[in-house]
Amino acid sequence: MRRIGLCGIDGSGKTTVANQLAKKLFTNKRVWIVWFRWRAFFTYILYLYSRIRGLTSVRLNPRTGEYDKVHLWYKDPFLRKFYIWFIFIDMLLHYIVTILVAKVKQIDILIFDRFFIDSFVDVAYEIKNFNSLFKSVIAKIMFSFVNSLNLCIVLDIEPAIAFSRKRDIHDLSEISIKRKLYLLLARYLNLPVIYNYNIFITLQGIKQLADKEEVEHCRV
Repeated sequence: MRRIGLCGIDGSGKTTVANQLAKKLFTNKRVWIVWFRWRAFFTYILYLYSRIRGLTSVRLNPRTGEYDKVHLWYKDPFLRKFYIWFIFIDMLLHYIVTILVAKVKQIDILIFDRFFIDSFVDVAYEIKNFNSLFKSVIAKIMFSFVNSLNLCIVLDIEPAIAFSRKRDIHDLSEISIKRKLYLLLARYLNLPVIYNYNIFITLQGIKQLADKEEVEHCRV
């Protein structure tokens, strides 16, 4: 079973690309697309702690007219240190179940829409301390999962374009900062970056990467 991860800022086109890969590139394969945003299990403990500490508030998104919860993790030393660990444990449980189900279903291609690197970027932004998180033990653990994929791609796009695509994005500065973090991690982890301004060109680029990976895999 080959595993492919699609990472990138919200609005970079991960879901669209994943669906197009299944329809146009891997048409003769059993493909399963998994939206791999972390699912809160143990993290609910932190949500409760955040409320007790008064670190949870709501803000109005003027673009949707809806109120969203905001957790001020960066204001609490405990949360700054352990939030990433709770996220990782929840993601690990999700990952293990996903792999087991994929094997039972005899899936040929497992496509992750988001992966560990996406949650790492989200946490780094929320605790506002990328440098210390980047050097931590948990970073190395999460990066090891990224390296275990057959292919992990960072989809890149101009923040203004992403902002226009996704109405649930609150402000342009957030995804601008996150984009820089993605590009830094892509360089560090030696991940291919594809600028996703045209779906056909993007699919062509991924096909070339997938073909190259398959050839190298066969040699091994």
